[in-house]
Amino acid sequence: MRRTSKVNISVTLDDQNVPELITWQAEEGKDIAPKVVEAINLSFWNGESRETMKMDLWTKKMPVHEMKMFYVDMVGSLSDSIINSTGDAAMSKELKECAEKLMKIVESEFK
Repeated sequence: MRRTSKVNISVTLDDQNVPELITWQAEEGKDIAPKVVEAINLSFWNGESRETMKMDLWTKKMPVHEMKMFYVDMVGSLSDSIINSTGDAAMSKELKECAEKLMKIVESEFK
């Protein structure tokens, strides 16, 4: 039996169209109340055009060092995603090493 599951994202913009508040909510989570976040990064693969469509948003109050940590964490999580989805251990290892190098840079910038 097929079913549909929804994830809702809400972005409140200021008068300059800069995000002030970002919330997301999933129907199937244990706690279905909207969760406030400072940034989102969504990527969608379009198989027909063979390209990635992306949406990057962050609130104006998100600190730069946290933004860098956010992206480094995403690189690290891509390591898990690639091994789980394709089984490519070499690519997973490269992504993990890249994330570790980037984290050292971020850590050294904010000591």
